[in-house]
Amino acid sequence: MKNFLFVLVLFFSLFSCNQDENNILDNGTYSEVTPVAGRTQINFKSNNSLVIIKSENPDEFNYKINGNSINLSNNSGFTKDFEFVKINENEFKIENLYPSIPESPKTYINFKK
Repeated sequence: MKNFLFVLVLFFSLFSCNQDENNILDNGTYSEVTPVAGRTQINFKSNNSLVIIKSENPDEFNYKINGNSINLSNNSGFTKDFEFVKINENEFKIENLYPSIPESPKTYINFKK
């Protein structure tokens, strides 16, 4: 009986541990597929950093994924949360990274590896 309880506790402890939310995507470069194919690339690097390349101007950020949100921050003090949805292992969508009119409905950019 003791062995059964030990195995049961071990089983639940292994599966109840929080996994690092930031590891839900593989490192590498993801390219915008919609609404404007190829306009933007995001390169997820190790150590929770990424580079966003828009019009040949790369911006480096630290990121943290929490549920359906990704927080981007940099050394200049910028920090912002964007809605983020993983579609599959090689694809995700993120709330529009480009400036927009606040009254307009939310738009999303789809990325694929």
